[in-house]
Order: sequence, then C-alpha cells, then structure tokens
Amino acid sequence: MADKIILAVFFVLGLCALAGFFVKLKGFLKLQGYKGRAKAEIVGIKEDLVKVGKDETETYYTPVVQYRAENMLYRKTFSGAASPVKPQKGDTIPIRYNVSDPTFFAKENLRDEFVQTFGLLVVAVGIFYFIYSVFSR
Repeated sequence: MADKIILAVFFVLGLCALAGFFVKLKGFLKLQGYKGRAKAEIVGIKEDLVKVGKDETETYYTPVVQYRAENMLYRKTFSGAASPVKPQKGDTIPIRYNVSDPTFFAKENLRDEFVQTFGLLVVAVGIFYFIYSVFSR
C-alpha cells in the first residue's frame, strides 16, 4: 500500500515538473517567432502591493520600458518582469519583438531560462526515480 502512495506522490510531482517545463517551452517557442531585437530602457516603475500571507503584503515592482522598433518608439509596462526587487531607472533589458506588431515583446534571455528549466526537470526526474527505487525494495 505504501508503495502505491509513494508512486502516486512521485507521479503528481512529475506531472507538476512537466507542466512547468511546457509553460517555459511555450514561452521559448513564442520567442523564436519574434525576429526583431532591441534594448528596452527602464523609464518608470509601477509599484503594486501583493498579498503574501494572511496579514502580510509585499511590494512588487514592474518596470515601464521604452524601446525603438521598426522606426517607432514604444512605451509599455513589462508585465512579465514583476519582481520584489526594485529595478533601476535607466537600466536596459535586451528584448525580442514581433516585427509585424512590435507591441508584443519578450526578454531576450528566455533561451537560458528554458535550458535551466529543462535541466531542473531532468534532475527532478532523477531524484524521483532514485527515491522511488530506494522505497520500492
């Protein structure tokens, strides 16, 4: 009975790891369609209070960026970059944008995040398999 419970737990954890991998894969594939490249400058910072506990909140900062694409200047909130770490105005972020609609953009280094996620998935599967093999004896 205990073996079946352990197997079920590892199966669910594996599915969660796999789901995270596919979310990153979707972002990575989307980025491959973005052929334009630019440097987005942080020109403003949006602050939001986020509830992190029953009675606790934390400030999250979202950069407002400005970039030039296809001879036009764009200014957008970089919603995918919200963080509890406050960015600095004037810093630049390498981005890739959709040439046919430059309002759609993503961080350039998404490939590195994808590779890291894939590596974590492989490590997670190895750990789950190791633990399962120890407990299944």
